[in-house]
Amino acid sequence: MSRMTYQLSDGLAALGGAFSACAETGVHMDTVSVGRLVLTLAALEKNARLLENEISRHRWNEAARSEVALCEF
Repeated sequence: MSRMTYQLSDGLAALGGAFSACAETGVHMDTVSVGRLVLTLAALEKNARLLENEISRHRWNEAARSEVALCEF
């Protein structure tokens, strides 16, 4: 994941928008809609995990660079 992606925030915003329209009246979902929601949530979870892994990788690399820099003195 070398380039910035907004799939996670865009997906969450779309999901929030879809449910905010039902804030006053409530929502009833058939099995097909529930299945789509589950697939959407799974895709958002995957994107979140990829971003978390990338952040973790950057933090570990930065910590390793700091340790190497300290050892060189």
